[in-house]
Formats: sequence, C-alpha cells, structure tokens
Amino acid sequence: MPKIRKVLATALLLLVSVITSNIALANSAVLDLLQVNSAIKSLDATIDAFVQHQIDAGNLSSADAKAVSNNISAKMGSKAVQRKLERYLANNASTLNGQVANLLNHPMADRVKTYQQKLKQTHTSKVDRNLNKIKRLGHSKKRSELIRRLNKAVPLANFAAIEQTAIEQAVAEAANQSISDGANRLASRNKQLISRASALNHYTYRFFSDQQLEDWVSRLEQDDIQRYVKQIRNGLAAALK
Repeated sequence: MPKIRKVLATALLLLVSVITSNIALANSAVLDLLQVNSAIKSLDATIDAFVQHQIDAGNLSSADAKAVSNNISAKMGSKAVQRKLERYLANNASTLNGQVANLLNHPMADRVKTYQQKLKQTHTSKVDRNLNKIKRLGHSKKRSELIRRLNKAVPLANFAAIEQTAIEQAVAEAANQSISDGANRLASRNKQLISRASALNHYTYRFFSDQQLEDWVSRLEQDDIQRYVKQIRNGLAAALK
C-alpha cells in the first residue's frame, strides 16, 4: 500500500505539473497575441532610460547607477515581470484559461500574429515614414472608431503608462529623489501613448477590411477577454510593486 500511495502521489504531482505547464503556455501565447509580452520586453530599455536620466541630472554616479539598474531589473525587469505576471494569471485567472485560449483559434488570430511580427521586424524609421503617410491620407470615421474600440479593449497604452510610471518612481527613489503628482504623470503619459498606439494599430491593421477588424475587435470586447484583460492589468500592477 505505501508503494501504491507513493506512485499515486507521484502521478498526481506530474499531472499537476503538466496542467500548470499547459496553463502557462496558453497564458504566454495569449499574452503574445494581445501584444502584452512586447510591452513587457520594453521594460529593460525603460529602466536604462530612467537611470540615464538620473545620471544626466547629476543624481547618480556611474558606479551607483549600475547597482541601481541591477537591483531594479531584478524586481521590475522584463524577465521578472513576465514571470510574476504569468504566475499571477495562473493563480487568479484559471477559470478563464479555456475560454481565453480559444482566442488563439479565432479565424483572424494567425493573420493578426503575422502582421504583428512584420511590425517587429520593420525598422523604426520605415514604420515612422509609413505612419506619417497614413496620417496624411487620413482615416474613415468607421476605421477610426474601430481603432478606438481596439485601444479600449486591449489598453496597451495604459499598460505601458503603468510600467513607465512605476519604473520612473522606483529609479527616482533609488536616486533619493521625490516625484510628485504620480496620478497626473500617469494620466499624461497614458494620453501620449494612446496617440502612438492608435497610429501603430492603424499601421498594423491597414490590410484588414473594416469587417475583418470589426470581427476581431468584437471578439476582444467579449466578457471573457475583458475579465482576462482586467487580470492582466492587476497582475502588472502587482508585479511592478
């Protein structure tokens, strides 16, 4: 009997491990599709930028800056936040995993991923030229409304604003500086980033018909995805503390 119990216990542990691994893989794939992982990958450059700002202001020496950068990266760098967010989602959004994973099977999902990948591989200068061209040509009211809904359904600008504001605060505190009006800074940064996100979404989805984009946005607006997006926001906030 002890042997059987041991075997059963081991089997249960393996099953739990497989389930947990599958949940983590599903979460990671959805976070990729929603471009959340791309936003997280920018954290390391954001840390470097704010540390450099404190160096330029004379608040940090180069030697101190390296220690500050390493300490903050350990807590708020891309790898740390990615790990903490996926753990948070596994613990707090487990009931949504099956529903949200179905997003990966949406008829538009593969096409969305293809154009997102093309955007990542395109040099920034070329993207900016195309953004300016698209801006000059203008957008129909229908397309502008769809992009507005997309930004609201998956508020990447808000996620980025939360990340940047948290890192700015952490770096300033490490340099013995104080930052006031955190809420106003977050709101201002959010407004600026929404403008950039809108332009990038117009570019990314430029080859989608209005109907195709409508189908995709409507899926993102459904309750299960919106509950998941709320958990992403909560998880990011928790990971950045």
